This record gives sequence, C-alpha cells and structure tokens, in this order.
Amino acid sequence: QESIFGSERCVSARGLGRAMVLGKLFKRSDSDAVYKDDMELGNLGDKERGDSESMSLLNSESFVYALPSSGNTVNAERIRAGTLLNLPTAYATAPTEVDISVPETYVEGAPLPVQGPNGQINLQLPPGILPGKVVRFRLKAAPEYRIEVPPDACGGSTVTFERPDGIQISIVVPPGLKPGERFEVTPPAMMVLVPEGAKPGDHVVFTGQVDGREQWFKAEIPAELQLGAYFAAKLPEPERGPSRK
Repeated sequence: QESIFGSERCVSARGLGRAMVLGKLFKRSDSDAVYKDDMELGNLGDKERGDSESMSLLNSESFVYALPSSGNTVNAERIRAGTLLNLPTAYATAPTEVDISVPETYVEGAPLPVQGPNGQINLQLPPGILPGKVVRFRLKAAPEYRIEVPPDACGGSTVTFERPDGIQISIVVPPGLKPGERFEVTPPAMMVLVPEGAKPGDHVVFTGQVDGREQWFKAEIPAELQLGAYFAAKLPEPERGPSRK
C-alpha cells in the first residue's frame, strides 16, 4: 500500500520487520552530557549523537540500534492480585516536564527544597544551573532504540522490527522524517519518586496505567536518580490471554 506525504512518495514499511535486525551498539559517555535550561535528564550527549549520525545504515540491512541501558531505568514487576507486600508506596507519574524556580540564594551542589506531590522534597540539580532562573526539566526514561528510517518509508509509515526475545514492535515514523534520518524510541515507563527514608537497593510499590486500567507494580530503587529523587520504572509487557486455536 502506498501513501503520499506532501510532495514525496513513500510506502509502508510494515513488511520489513524481519529485515530490521538489531544493529550496532553505540558507547555512551556520561561526560558528554550537555545541560541546558530546557533539559532532558539521562539522555545521550550531543557529541555522541553526532558520532552516530555520521554512520549511515542505508546501505546495510540493519535500521535499528540498541542503545546502552541507563542506570536510571529499572524494570518494574507486576504485582498479582491478592499479593501482600510490606513495602513503602511511592508516588509515580507518567513522563512529564517540571519547572523549577531556582532562588537567588541557591548554592551549586546543595539540595534544593521544593514542594512535591505529597510534601516537601529535596532535589539535586545538575551542575551549571544559575540562581534566579526558572529551569525546565524533562523527567523521562532514557531511549531504548534509535531507528533509521529505511528506504521507501517516511513520516507516517509503520516500521516493524523484532527484538532478540522474539517480540515484534511496530512504531510509526514521526511526521517529517525521510529515509536515512533517525529517531529514538522510549519504552513505556513511570517516573517514580523515591519515598523519604528509602535508599538505592530498596524496593517500592506504585501504581501505573497499563491496558487502560490501573495496576500495581514493584521496582528496585537504582543508584542513579534524576534530580536526586526520581527514577524510571519500565512497565512490563501487557498481559496476553491464552492463545486461540
């Protein structure tokens, strides 16, 4: 099936799934991270993006890069109904943006007390933040894959690829992209606020929306936290019913 996007002609990439095997891994260097007023925490640095963009895959058979795992993202475990756990309950939210007013008295490296969802919390701002400014942070999980738009596909096409575990993933190419351009795919996750008194290695429980309904999950607090308080909990695959013959 062919589609017309503007003045360009492209076809759906749905049938290319098996050909799009996982590609090369790109090394990640935390020292390359560049912080700006509008910040994405836990994302790849600008230098690394430039290095990867210089390596075109249009002449190869692979259009999917598996990105290095993030120390801030953990796997959440679904809690079955009727399970009793003596664990602290954490506040969790979908990926979001937060605006923080940095007071004139702010000292770099010192905890910044702000009003949280359930009371005051102390945030740890990254280096380079100046007093007297309003800074916007994006709380989100680190991207899991980087996909190169394959030939004959463009914005609106569906790209399907198969993970090493056999699960097939279908992704719609963002509008405006052309063959050879890349975009990143972030896994479904909740941003979990570490409860007061909890520390890395502890487990917490929280709720999240999956398949249109609220469910309970358990996750371990990692050592790497966004703003010194949040971590990303990757939600498990939707539960599938028994197969029909």
